[in-house]
Amino acid sequence: MTTQLIKDTFANTYKDDYRDSDNYYKILFNNARSLQQRELNQMQSILNNDIQTGNQGLGYKNGIPAVGGKLTVNNEVNFIKLTAASGTTIAALTNPTTDLVGIVFTEADTGVKIRVDRVDLATGSTKATLFVTYVDNNNATGLADTGVTITDGKTLTGTDGTSLVSFSGGGTSDPTTGKATLATVNTGKFYMDGHFVFAEEQSLTLSQYTNSFTGTIGFKVVETVVTSSDDNNLFDNSGATLNTASPGADRHKIILTFIDKADISAGDYFVSLGYVDNGKIVHEVTASSGTSPLGQGLANLVRTNSGDFSEGPMLVDFETNLDSADAYNITINPGKAYIDGEAYVANSIRRVPFKKPRTTATENNATVPVSFGNYVIATNFNSKTLTDKISTLATITLKNAVTGGSTTIGTARIRGVEPFGAKYKVYLFDIQMAVGYSFGQTKSAGV
Repeated sequence: MTTQLIKDTFANTYKDDYRDSDNYYKILFNNARSLQQRELNQMQSILNNDIQTGNQGLGYKNGIPAVGGKLTVNNEVNFIKLTAASGTTIAALTNPTTDLVGIVFTEADTGVKIRVDRVDLATGSTKATLFVTYVDNNNATGLADTGVTITDGKTLTGTDGTSLVSFSGGGTSDPTTGKATLATVNTGKFYMDGHFVFAEEQSLTLSQYTNSFTGTIGFKVVETVVTSSDDNNLFDNSGATLNTASPGADRHKIILTFIDKADISAGDYFVSLGYVDNGKIVHEVTASSGTSPLGQGLANLVRTNSGDFSEGPMLVDFETNLDSADAYNITINPGKAYIDGEAYVANSIRRVPFKKPRTTATENNATVPVSFGNYVIATNFNSKTLTDKISTLATITLKNAVTGGSTTIGTARIRGVEPFGAKYKVYLFDIQMAVGYSFGQTKSAGV
């Protein structure tokens, strides 16, 4: 949604008092009448409102990429922590976060080569960190679980002459190398409140030193009004040089910044692109069937013909919650489901935490029903003979004659007996039939 600040600016500064409730859909200009400021601005608002309404009817949601804009999350990115001195070296570069991207560094002694894909500067107690791809192991032998990695405390020399040193001394609690989680959204145009907003490719460190990030990622939307005081290119450019005595119209600017939802502040305008669970994208923003006749018709067709269903098994299971001893996770496996005709896609396992029961209650003299399971109706019951069998769960024999004689056709165990009018319910379990006989042939049972 357009921020209230921008709406107020449009109305107060630029006299754009457009309201769709006025039912004005075209501005008709006449000769001999002066052109009003608000008429030009309202004309844009009418067009934008129509675009927004039309796309919402087609199922567009804020954040949906119309062109490009692919979202990826990688939780197998190699990180290398650097010494404080190396962090200072990087900070002194002209463009600290980009100058080293693409540079290949060679480790002293081993000759292992890495290519830098991203750089995070040192902040507080967090060390300067390189996110890299290993491009040449120089026949080095790595560990079975990690493969070839940079050695702690070694000098790394780049093809541009930059010299860095890997961190050392952290041990297992503060390792120099490991796996991180990064996210990237490609260059694209994204639907946003009736506009298709351009955004350059952006990457984001979701977790510097783990591969188990869980959270929502998306865009922080910042709207501003730019004047010729902010951008000289808004002066009249009809001549050979800019005419700074003739400022042009102001501009409404929208900037999309890729961000972790946990890092936004109160009052920020955040639009979700996807949800990540344990380093994997589980859900991305997608179009709905919308309110258009075509979209609703297709959704109704799916709902009428098939109801709610999934394409393949989306198995549900339980697992330990590693973050809290007072919780457990319900896991939903990847798949695609249709609910009310709408498609919902889970790209990887979704974990939903639930609190474990931790409270108790005491009930005195409460009636508790007991269910023994399957039973048969017996006309006669010798309680003395069979009571011992119930208490020990010993087997009884199943006969194919009502007198208890003839052939033994199987065995069973008695779980319990209860009166049933003038007869008895005898609850049986562990029924084992002899070969060639079925339980339906049983006429009596006994010891």
